[in-house]
Order: sequence, then C-alpha cells, then structure tokens
Amino acid sequence: MNKTVMNYFYATFFHLASILSSVITVPYLTRIFLPSDLGVAAGATSLVQFLMLVGGFGSSYYGSKLISKNRYDERNFAAAIKAVFSMQFVMSLIILLIAVTILSVANFSEKGVYLIAVFSLLATAIDVSWFFAGLEEFRITALRNVLIRIFATISIFLFIRSSNDIYIYVLINVLSNIFATASLWYYVRKRVDIMQVIKAKVDFREHIKPAFILLLPLIFSYVYTTLDRFYLQIIGTTTDAGFYEQSMMMVRTSIIFVTTIGGIMLPKMTLLLSQKLQNPEEIKKLMTQSFSIAVAISILITAGIYGGIANFVSWFYGPEFQAVIPYYYLLAPLPVLVACSQVIGQQYLIPSGKDKKVAITFGIAAILSVTLNTVLIPKFGGFGACMTILLVEFFAGGIQLYHGKNSINRRVIAKDGLKYLVSAVAVVVVMKGIEMMLGTGIFPTIIMGGSAVLVYLLLIYLLKVSILSEIGVRR
Repeated sequence: MNKTVMNYFYATFFHLASILSSVITVPYLTRIFLPSDLGVAAGATSLVQFLMLVGGFGSSYYGSKLISKNRYDERNFAAAIKAVFSMQFVMSLIILLIAVTILSVANFSEKGVYLIAVFSLLATAIDVSWFFAGLEEFRITALRNVLIRIFATISIFLFIRSSNDIYIYVLINVLSNIFATASLWYYVRKRVDIMQVIKAKVDFREHIKPAFILLLPLIFSYVYTTLDRFYLQIIGTTTDAGFYEQSMMMVRTSIIFVTTIGGIMLPKMTLLLSQKLQNPEEIKKLMTQSFSIAVAISILITAGIYGGIANFVSWFYGPEFQAVIPYYYLLAPLPVLVACSQVIGQQYLIPSGKDKKVAITFGIAAILSVTLNTVLIPKFGGFGACMTILLVEFFAGGIQLYHGKNSINRRVIAKDGLKYLVSAVAVVVVMKGIEMMLGTGIFPTIIMGGSAVLVYLLLIYLLKVSILSEIGVRR
C-alpha cells in the first residue's frame, strides 16, 4: 500500500505542476488570443488527440496490463514490450501519413494549425509510458513530464506575443509532447535489454484483438469527452468552443486527481486478479477504499467550483472570458460522475477481463453523445455541450456501477457518500461567507481554497467517515 500511496503522490505532483502551469499561462493567453483563436486551437487539438488515441492502439490500457502480468517472466516480458511498441509505432506512422496527405490537399482557413498539431503523432509512436505504468514506476514519468511542462511554460512567455502567434502556441505543445516521450527511453534502456526485445518472437495475432478491444472504450470515451470541442467548432461557433474549452480544461484538470487513482490501481489490480490464489475480500476492500477516496475528492472539487469559481474567474481570465462562469456551474457535477465510472471500469472491469462490457458501455455512450450534441448544440451552443457531457457520463457511470456492483461494499459507500455531501454543503457556505467578507481577487481565492480543504477534512473526520479507519487514521 505504501508504494501505491507514493505512486499517487508522484502522479499528483505532476498534475499539480500542470495546474500551476495553467494558472500561470491561461491569464496571459486569454489576454493575447480571442476566444475564437483558442477555439480553433482547441478544435485542432481535440481532433489530433483522437488520432493519437487511435495510433496508440490501446497501449495505455493494454500495455500497462500486459507488462504488469508478465513482469516476472523474463521471456514473455521482452515479447510483451515488442508487441505493444510495434503495434503503436506502425499504427501511429500510418495515421500520420494519411493525416498529412489529407490536410495537404484540403482547403480551409485553419489548415496551418491542424498541419502543425498532427505531428504530435510522433510522440505517440515512441511513447513508452505504459511500460512504467505496468511496473508501477510512476516517479520517472511524473518527474520527466514536470520538466517538460516547465519548458513549455517558459516557451509560451518567450515566443507568444500577439494573436498571430497561434501557430507557435500549437508548435510548443507538439514539441513538448515529443520531448516528453522521447526522454523516457533513457530509463527504458537501463531496465531492459533492447537487443533481447528486438530478438523476441511475437505472434501479433495474439495481441491485435485484445488490444483492439481495449482501444474501443478509449475511442468511445474520447468521442464524448473531447471531440465535443470539434463539434462546437463545426455546428456551433468558435467563440462557444473557446468558452467551453477553457471551462472544460480546468474541470478536466481537477478530475485528473480522481482518474489518477485508476491509472495507478490498474496494474496492481491486474496483478492481484491474475494470481491463482485470489483473495476476493482483499480485492473488495481495496476497491471500496479506492471508490470512497475517489468520491471524496470529486465531491470536494464540485463544492469548490460552486463556492469559488466566480471569484476565481474575476481575476484569472481576461475581460473577454467572463462569460465562462455559467459553463463552470453547469459542469460542476462532472467530477463525481467521472469518479463513479472510472473506478469501476479502470480498476475492476478491465483488470478482471471484462473488457467487452466496458467497450459496449462506452460505445452506447458515444452514440448518445453524438445524438445529443447534434440536437442540443444548435439550440443552446456551448451550454448544449455541457448538458450532453453530463447526461452521457451519468449513463456511463450508471452502467459501470451496475456491472461492478459486487466489487465494492455498497453500504459503506452510501454511508460515507452522505457524509461527504453534508461536508461539501458546509464548504460552499464557508467559501461564500469568506467571499462576502474579503471580496474578489487572488488573495481571497487562495483563502477560500485553503479554508475549503481544511473544513472538508475536519468535517469528514468529525463525522467519522469509515474509510479513515481502514487507511489507518485514528479517530
């Protein structure tokens, strides 16, 4: 459990660095670019990230799962590395070639932005983060990514001076992705005999189908979590896309504190479930702890948005972006919905081999997303996209909970969940009270955020949330 806690610490450290980077750069960018400029960049980024996902061929799930399963088998370990890397490398280069060919003959005003962004596929081609995830070595990827994030942040201030620099902004993001993945190879060579990997015999027919099955939920999930920016640009307006992108970017960034738990627990649960002598009670205990912690964090995030986002927006964004506040209010429940879906799907259903159930759930969710976006965006613009993502996540989370209902202690979750909600209401009241006394600005926002965390932790302690005793906190 200590290693799991440390892995979460490293991953959280990286995400905190990402948030700090956004805190530093977003106010600058929203004063340089118009909402429509950032909307174009968001549309290109969302489409290219989808291509990167397909190019990765499910390596983030399948690679981590396969490495974890074979980490103590030297022969199969080398073959697993070769299989996963070969599939993602070939697929990424094929997609890059097709994308460059299509964009070269296309004719639209934002063509240059898309042509630059698509080269992020090179980062996917050489990515080996799944290798370290499978070994549960998150320290290396976290520290490398933090260094690259610092490089990107400095580059933004050095090279972006006017709204004409949108191409440079996209290029900085592309190069950051490539450098981040390339730098990991130094550590791979220290842990693996590369020649042994090259010489390993691999029957790719054994890997293509299971990798593809795990790719499907990633694609379907992406359709309703990221391509919505692209939909907004096509059937809505670039201004709507800009507002939606800014609010969703910050909400999704905060959600990472929840989804990180799933990425860390996936290889651990895979190892536990692959053992011949399984301990069902131990697995259920771990799942209940993980689920309760994820719900606790997500409810605090939601409370923080309702209690302090208006204050935050008043100084964080430029004057052109004040209309983003209603988007935040609509998206505030999203962390809780994502927590319920991610914990069950990523930590139980996938490690236990129930990949098809996850794929079917996300497939239906993707169809629902396209349908609702087509209906709601023309009528409500960016607000329609917000309503769609909430409804789709509610559906996906509900189905995942149904499939994995026996993997958690529902009585414990229900009791703890109610106490988290009571604590969250108190947090919102405290934050609004501080705002009334101190007004708006950077300092009041910091005080509100710090007070929210302290009040929340104190209340769940006083309310005797059961998970505290299970993780060793005395009451």
